[in-house]
Amino acid sequence: MDLAAALTDAEQALAELLKTRSELDGAIEDRQAEIYGLQLALSRHRPEDENEIIFPVDLGPEASGKYWRGLARVDAIDKVLTTMETPMGPTEISEYLGGMGRNDTPNDVSAALAYLKRIGRVVRVGRARWTTPQQELREVANAS
Repeated sequence: MDLAAALTDAEQALAELLKTRSELDGAIEDRQAEIYGLQLALSRHRPEDENEIIFPVDLGPEASGKYWRGLARVDAIDKVLTTMETPMGPTEISEYLGGMGRNDTPNDVSAALAYLKRIGRVVRVGRARWTTPQQELREVANAS
């Protein structure tokens, strides 16, 4: 086999691998979106035991920008606060979302946080510092 043929074979193998990778990336994004949707549905239902804390699966920042851009603003903010271990402010949340390919301004985030607070999905824990009720309970449990 000459070098030109070897190069052609290697390029074809690479093209096939990249196609497979692209298909797998799409399947992973679909599964992550499904998991997150199920987490949101589960979080809307109160546990039978009021002391039970539901800890969602952490998809974390490794989830793709397409995943993050596909979320509604309030769901994206809820996801950030659920994922992060410390309370965050609107500017920090906006910057994090910007790193995920979104363009939510701090004012957009503030408005969404006010709505999320009204429906009980976030709590303010200091001046312009926000977290989820589950994260707040987790912090209290870890402090004791």
